[in-house]
Amino acid sequence: MKKALFLLIALMVAVPTFAQSPAASTAQSLQEVIHLGSLDLSTGEFTSADEASGITVRAPGDIIWDNTGPVGSFFNFANFTLTGTAFVDPGDLPAGTIVGGFQIGFATDASGAISLRYTFSEGEIFDAAGAPLATASGGQAIYDIDISGLPGGGIFGFTLDVTGIDPFIISGADLDMDTQSDWIWGIEATDAGNATALGPLLATEGPFGAPGRFDAFDVYLGGVYNTSLFFGGSPFAQYHMQLIEGSLPVINVPTASHYGLMALFLALAGAAFFVIRRR
Repeated sequence: MKKALFLLIALMVAVPTFAQSPAASTAQSLQEVIHLGSLDLSTGEFTSADEASGITVRAPGDIIWDNTGPVGSFFNFANFTLTGTAFVDPGDLPAGTIVGGFQIGFATDASGAISLRYTFSEGEIFDAAGAPLATASGGQAIYDIDISGLPGGGIFGFTLDVTGIDPFIISGADLDMDTQSDWIWGIEATDAGNATALGPLLATEGPFGAPGRFDAFDVYLGGVYNTSLFFGGSPFAQYHMQLIEGSLPVINVPTASHYGLMALFLALAGAAFFVIRRR
């Protein structure tokens, strides 16, 4: 199957006008982009942008992946089904990269609550069944993000900054032999609410760059591969995503100086006990 998929991508690159005609019709213009706020993975607490006075809480560190340049388009779930459809996109980062936060972009005309699932795992394009990435505490880097109170009346884009003290770590094999560790993320609507249009926000490469991005993405229906999509570069077939570097929790490990202090304390305690016994 992989060989056939690579041939499909090669054909789409060789004949971009043919590849673009059926797929580009799924891209529609956005009316507005709204920043929702921040979700703390460690507590599950959501802070809206209004509550935070417009100040975005960010994980510590630099931006290490940036596909947030707006292109004013989104890929519509409604061209498949609103639930049970997963979109998979790849990236490359050095093994051991610690991710402490990320920003997502999507579009919806829902007037009530929706639920999106973002799944991060090892792998590359055409390898959706990768092993889940681990978090610092040993859990799986899979997040169900519940977002409510979305405005209706049109197609909108939304961003959400996600932070927490339990970062996940990029790991896995270098399947495309570019010396970087391959990772993928999937987007699935677990509850579309009353939406008739819902899908990932497409983006161009942001100012800090997104290493290993690939101008195509995979669609899975019910966990089974369905198709790969490509728009001839207009828009670029990669989703809005920003990763922010995190740091592992600080663990206090006794050092030689700590052991020396402990020995001194025990010696003083022993001397005091001896003096008290003598009296």
